Amino acid sequence: MTIRAKILVIVLAFFAFLGSAFTIYSIFTTGNYKRLRLEGIEKTVEFEAEKVNKKITGIELGALHFAISGLICREEQSLEVGELSVLEFLRDFPDAEGGGFWFEPYAFDGKTKRTGIYAFYDRDAGFFVLDETMYVDGALNIDEYDYHSMSWYREVMDTVTQADQVVWTMPYIDDSGARSLMTTAGAGIFDEYHNLIGTSNIDWKIEDVVAELTAIKPTEHSFVLLCLPERDYIISNTYNASFDANGSKGKNNINGENIDNIDDNTGNTGNTSNTGNTSNTGNTSNTGDSGNSGNSGNSDNDESGGRIFNTGEPLSSLSWDINADSFVLDGTEYMTFRRVMDNDWLISVCIPENEIFTEMERQNTHFSLVIAILAAVMLIFAFLLLSNLINKPLKRLISEVSKLGLGNLDTNIAIKTNDELGLLAGTFNKMTADLKESIEQKTLAMAEKERIGAELDIAKRIQASMLPCIFPPFPDRPEFDIYALMLPAEEVGGDFYDFFLVDNNTLAVVMADVSDKGVPAALFMVITKTLIKNNAQSGKSPEEVFKTVNNMLCENNDELMFVTAFLGYLHIPTGRFSYVNAGHNPPLIRAGERFTRLETKPSLMLAAMEGTSYALHETTLMPGDELFLYTDGVTEAINSEYELFGEARLIDAANGLPSLPPEEFAFAIRNEVGKYSDGASQSDDITMLALRFRGRQSSISEISVEADLQYLDDVLEFVSEKLESCPQKTQIQIGLTVDEIFSNIASYAYSPSTGPVAIRISVGSDITIEFEDSGKEYDPLSSYAPDLSLPALDRKEGGLGLFMVKNIVDSMEYRREGGKNILTIRKDIT
Repeated sequence: MTIRAKILVIVLAFFAFLGSAFTIYSIFTTGNYKRLRLEGIEKTVEFEAEKVNKKITGIELGALHFAISGLICREEQSLEVGELSVLEFLRDFPDAEGGGFWFEPYAFDGKTKRTGIYAFYDRDAGFFVLDETMYVDGALNIDEYDYHSMSWYREVMDTVTQADQVVWTMPYIDDSGARSLMTTAGAGIFDEYHNLIGTSNIDWKIEDVVAELTAIKPTEHSFVLLCLPERDYIISNTYNASFDANGSKGKNNINGENIDNIDDNTGNTGNTSNTGNTSNTGNTSNTGDSGNSGNSGNSDNDESGGRIFNTGEPLSSLSWDINADSFVLDGTEYMTFRRVMDNDWLISVCIPENEIFTEMERQNTHFSLVIAILAAVMLIFAFLLLSNLINKPLKRLISEVSKLGLGNLDTNIAIKTNDELGLLAGTFNKMTADLKESIEQKTLAMAEKERIGAELDIAKRIQASMLPCIFPPFPDRPEFDIYALMLPAEEVGGDFYDFFLVDNNTLAVVMADVSDKGVPAALFMVITKTLIKNNAQSGKSPEEVFKTVNNMLCENNDELMFVTAFLGYLHIPTGRFSYVNAGHNPPLIRAGERFTRLETKPSLMLAAMEGTSYALHETTLMPGDELFLYTDGVTEAINSEYELFGEARLIDAANGLPSLPPEEFAFAIRNEVGKYSDGASQSDDITMLALRFRGRQSSISEISVEADLQYLDDVLEFVSEKLESCPQKTQIQIGLTVDEIFSNIASYAYSPSTGPVAIRISVGSDITIEFEDSGKEYDPLSSYAPDLSLPALDRKEGGLGLFMVKNIVDSMEYRREGGKNILTIRKDIT
């Protein structure tokens, strides 16, 4: 792809990004606007419903107030009290159309069948007055008005069950001249025995409520539906079908006032006094019988063919679900916002969905079109500008740089502009010169690095060759098994181990760690190792070796390096282990089933201070016991969380392994450390040495000769060969013992003849020699013991040789078995 094409792609991508950002922003803001718009409509419906609820609450309180007034009027037997109470309340409550209270037959005074008080709003007078149709010559007389049979009275009386209960009647059209849509709220009047003795009522003109709800018009063609869902009854509907059909104004059903079409089956809805005389006042008394109010409404089809739902129709006549959030009516999709009022009326505001967001969608369309046109113009302009200012100079630059790519480092790019391309050309020229110089320097550096690497590799091999690396190192010594390894953190390390025979019966083991790493530590390690081995093989004890080596290392130690070290001597015949510790990690010892620390009191490190003395410690290893020496590279190995492996984890790992040969044991510990590190880099040298003490392997050797002194030299030579590894003193003592016992057998066992003698010898942790002959029975343990306190001439003859033998050996046993004398002697190896 050419640069020009890339520029075009970049510009297109940039504008695509901007377009995407704008689209996302538009979607986000549109969503917010819709949410705010819907929340505003919800709040409007909620506010209007709350206004109506306040009126409902006031009417219900008025009905309860009238019930109390009626009870007081009865108790006082004074209708004047009731009249004043009713008028006073209604004059302060203009929302009511009228109200009063009514008693059950003979419930007021036990004499009068019908007793009641009612006042209504006189529009001519402009205030509330008592209903004069109930008075004759100024006195209350409603015998002719049988309100007990009226549906509004019976509906309240049949429904109310407690004193604080308010019952709303079905809406109805009064039959006075006003022809108004009304409803009545009634409460029960209970006597002191909680018997229902009458009812109070307040009439409410629903047209006032409908007029307020008609004002809820969030959009041009929205409408309001007021209904009673529990009674399947439409109270009012402001829908105008002609608006949705073609936008022209047709038949209007606002406020539910298509009352002229309501048929006559509403009953005596307007008859307030049952006197048949409604023309006395011309006012509406809403205490009349609502009759079959549920059938009071009709439905029409308007001129456009749209369905109009009038007052009194059932909700089932609607073409949509009143509880649905949206519906389709006359081809238009509506959204609904509902509120249930305190008297269980439902207000449903229905808004055409396309009208809610019309303005916003129109603005978005215009704005998007403007943005698209501007983006296209800017795209073309940016492409042309970038092509002329960047593409052409870049072509020249590429042509020159391609020569550099072919390896011609003498190329000079001739672009003299003052912009970035000119700066880039100058940078290329400088880079070419620097590259030539860098290649030369790198060639020299690589040669030097290869030389140093080769020397370090040689140093690594030399260091490795200085440490014992052939295993098993002493194949002819079955008394012990040993294995060691070192893993340097760098090419060469400062740790070292060593083991060697000081003499035929003493094995020396060394574990040390120099305070530094790399080549300096390796050089210091070589010196320390050599000094320790030379001093040990010169016959010095462990503490003398460290004291001498420490003083020698302190001389001219200008770099202030030091060594932590551990040196131990294993006396092979006895298992005695003598050791000194110069600030090193204490080894682990397994004497039995588990590994534990070999307790030491560490002294100062080597090369730290001249004249330091080192304490000698001793322990005894039994056959099968093991030692594990290591450096701090094992315990200070870290994992990815920078946590140390630690001595406790090392002991647990060692005890978690079965009994293994030293080599397998060392590699198993190394694997445990590796798993714990989990890929973390090795920060220090790791060195380990494992030693298992087997002890002398006792084997029985036997020689059989005639019990004759001429074979004494053969017997002594046989015994001497088997005791080659024993101390010289022990060899001499055993030789004297064998000489004395064999001479006694040769002289007395078969006397005066001769017979066979078998001599068996085993050498392990002690020396056991058994003499067996078939001569006369003789127990040397019961022989005469000479009295050494007497002069030699006064002592009894004999017994001195056996007395000497008893004092040389550690134990002496005799038994007569199968006609044979068997004498066994044991001597510990010291």
